[in-house]
Amino acid sequence: CMQTVPGDRVAPQEGTGLFVFAVNTETEIEEAFVRWFEREHLARVAALPGVLCARAFRTPANAPGTSSHRYVATFHTQTPAVYESHAWATIWEDESAQLMLRSAKDSLRLTLQRYTRVA
Repeated sequence: CMQTVPGDRVAPQEGTGLFVFAVNTETEIEEAFVRWFEREHLARVAALPGVLCARAFRTPANAPGTSSHRYVATFHTQTPAVYESHAWATIWEDESAQLMLRSAKDSLRLTLQRYTRVA
């Protein structure tokens, strides 16, 4: 898996929320999906209040081993409450997102929170 957007940026240390979105897409619209996902959608999500970093990853078709999802995005947030905001819901419900997500296959969404072990 290689990071495509924003290149070599590492995950931020601050924040306690992580949203992971993994997906495959229909071959016929794969180029349009990638263009929308990496050029439009990620930038819109990254601009939301509380989002610290948005990164996209792609598994090359000829990569050794197996991967269940070709495209993965990670969204690091100040808190997991960001995923419950109106702004977050709206970004996934707009017309272009709905059009592209209808072509998605095997989508996986994980909402995670940093775990801190205390003795």
